Amino acid sequence: MLSKIVQNLFNNVKTLPRDKSIPPPLLFDLLIAADELCLGRLIDHTQKQLCDSLDCINFFLDNLVGIYNLTTQFPHFQILQRHFTMLIENHPTEIFNSHYFLELPEEILLSCLRNDNLHLYEIEIWEKVLEWGINQIPRKLNRFKVEDWEVEDFIELEMKLKKCIPLIRFYHIKSGILYNDVIPFQPIIPDSIFNNILKFHLTNDILPLPIEISNVRCPELYDNKATLSNTLKLLDSIDKYFGYFWSRIYARKLHGSIEFFPRYLEGVTKLTYIPGHDGDNYVKFDDLIQKSILKQAFLSSMIVDFAWLSSKLPNNRQIVLAKDWRKEDNESQGLNGIPNTKYLIVHAPKAENGFGCFHAKLMLLFFDKWMRVVISSGNLVPQDWELCENGVFIQDFLVRDKSKEFNGLQGFARDINDFLVSMGLKTHIVNLLPEYDYSKSKATLIPSIPGIHKGMENIKRFGHGRICKAVKELCGSRDDVQLEFQSSSIGSLNKQYLVEFYQSARGLDPVSALSRPRPKKGEVDPLPPITVVYPSSKVVYESKYEYSEKLAIASTICLSEKAYNKDTFPKEVLRNCISKRDGKLMHSKFALAQFREKPNDMPLNVESQENAGGWYYCGSHNFSESAWGKVTTSRETKELQIRINNWELGVFFPIYRKEQEYLPNQDYDKKDWFNEHSVPVPYIRPPPRYAGNETPKVTL
Repeated sequence: MLSKIVQNLFNNVKTLPRDKSIPPPLLFDLLIAADELCLGRLIDHTQKQLCDSLDCINFFLDNLVGIYNLTTQFPHFQILQRHFTMLIENHPTEIFNSHYFLELPEEILLSCLRNDNLHLYEIEIWEKVLEWGINQIPRKLNRFKVEDWEVEDFIELEMKLKKCIPLIRFYHIKSGILYNDVIPFQPIIPDSIFNNILKFHLTNDILPLPIEISNVRCPELYDNKATLSNTLKLLDSIDKYFGYFWSRIYARKLHGSIEFFPRYLEGVTKLTYIPGHDGDNYVKFDDLIQKSILKQAFLSSMIVDFAWLSSKLPNNRQIVLAKDWRKEDNESQGLNGIPNTKYLIVHAPKAENGFGCFHAKLMLLFFDKWMRVVISSGNLVPQDWELCENGVFIQDFLVRDKSKEFNGLQGFARDINDFLVSMGLKTHIVNLLPEYDYSKSKATLIPSIPGIHKGMENIKRFGHGRICKAVKELCGSRDDVQLEFQSSSIGSLNKQYLVEFYQSARGLDPVSALSRPRPKKGEVDPLPPITVVYPSSKVVYESKYEYSEKLAIASTICLSEKAYNKDTFPKEVLRNCISKRDGKLMHSKFALAQFREKPNDMPLNVESQENAGGWYYCGSHNFSESAWGKVTTSRETKELQIRINNWELGVFFPIYRKEQEYLPNQDYDKKDWFNEHSVPVPYIRPPPRYAGNETPKVTL
């Protein structure tokens, strides 16, 4: 009678209130009570409240087995059953990683195994399924000691996993791991499946795989719990878990997803891609730009192929472009928009003497959650990104956490800001720089800005004076440095300038070269230990390009015949520049410095000045006074100053010694030291002297 009264009361209420404060356990108690009292409306109402609440999801996942048993016992809980099925489909990874995994009903396990969204490596899935199956057997079995198993153990495990094994994607497990972790369990795998697995891994024959097991599963690329650095580690470890074939297939499938993540958070120096030469050390222009997701960009170059560049950039985005300009072409300093486009052209100030050019190659690429900084030696023309070799530094910076105190731009970011402001950008682009976190910046910026920069503080802000400051701060001043400079263009060099530059390379004030005592009569004043790497005419002539391509690239390889034939030109420092990529020519600029002295024991702090073994530079600076600057004394004030003609930009990195360098190891000493420290040097080292009658490639 009481139940009848309660039923009438509920059935006559038009709407039932929803109280979001009721905890899920109490809602389940209410649901069971409603079922006992046959209160249909309350049953449906309570089920909907459980299903609609986001707070209940964690409760469901934490108590999955108990809730599953509950829903199967009560036929009226159909709304809950449908929701439960959807929950399993959406959260298979959480279920696999749960504390109750070994207690899962077979139906739930099978549902998870059918799911492409099970974000674990296939070998991890196999190991978990094995563990689940072994747990269903009353006897205690050790899966790491199958040699101790009885025949009956294999038979029983085969029965337990009969429905699971066909859902394991064995084709996605690397062969070596398969041999160690799957082959020992051959007795439980059906012969037809096992034979196909062997055939695939032994011959790489692509079998007609069932569609439901053809997709590759792996940990999720990015979620609330994963950092972007973990995402990158995942991408780098694909080959560890998948065989070669599936790694390539998976990488292609992931390409569309990967582009939404910053790939260079740690900063890296690479070379430009050339067709026919693949590898991790090379990067394509399109992969840097990521046209489909680019929001805004700043780019700079000496010369620009607008037709080529416009095909690489989105049409509807703001693009700020700095380039060289000439009065002879009716161009002038300042900012100008291109009609009917979103391009803003920047013509930076020139040197007062009229010499020099805008030669810096900088890209600031803005995406949804991060900014990419690219500093290279490549102009915005196809030959520099598709034919010849250029050096490229890349680092991504995430959006800054606005909840943390901001103390203004520092270090790397401040240097970029100052460089842009000096060009004439007062509001464009510079207003975006404070939005990002530069705490993990890896490089020291080496800028050159045209002008006469007076006083030691300003000398050490630009050109080789900036190299001096970087060496002194990061490596400490050094006495004995072997310096090597690879350049696609060489200025009018002389011994005094080599001494000046070498002083900066050691971390010593470049002005000391001016006060260097002159040799006594009859004494020979040796050149500093510098080699300049530059191609011979033969290397250029025999390069493997189409004739028109060869002419275009050769025009960027410059050494004035007049300068070379001067008595003061130090010909003995020149070495031939031969590419590691057979027959290719270079437009890159690298400076490599190695310190000859080192401590007897490895310092406790690996990244200390004491453990620095050298440094390298990569950027736009050719080896010339116009690019790096020349230190002089002002006639009027007698103040020291550095005169620079070009706009240039590059990056500097200290190189710290590895532990094996402190061990007696003749084999290690024979290796290319810079290659061992992952510096992507594009030419053969040590660079050879010109052979026979070879001469450097010169221009009239």
